[in-house]
Amino acid sequence: MDFYLIHDKETFHFPVNPSELMIVEGKNLQTVDVVELGEFDVYNGRKITEISFSSFFPAVYDTYCRYRNIPNPVEALKKLRTWMYDEEPLRFIVTMTHLNILVVISNLTSYFRG
Repeated sequence: MDFYLIHDKETFHFPVNPSELMIVEGKNLQTVDVVELGEFDVYNGRKITEISFSSFFPAVYDTYCRYRNIPNPVEALKKLRTWMYDEEPLRFIVTMTHLNILVVISNLTSYFRG
């Protein structure tokens, strides 16, 4: 299984697979209160699907990496941050699954370990 983000003609291959991938889907319901009848849920279409996962960018290659020529962690994070603020959607692909969809990065959490 491999995780990719594609922006225009540039492909980013995550060097380390996340331990889990969470996908949240749902209905967009609005609850209305009708006098003397009670509450009713009104269907307003689908909610935006949320996909979340956690990975990391190692400074040097190790056996858990998906490929040998891994990106510099600072440059990789910089690229993802740039794409997050770009208005164009990205193609998100996870091989060996059904995921091949357009996405936007809504938030990006980063921290550094020694």
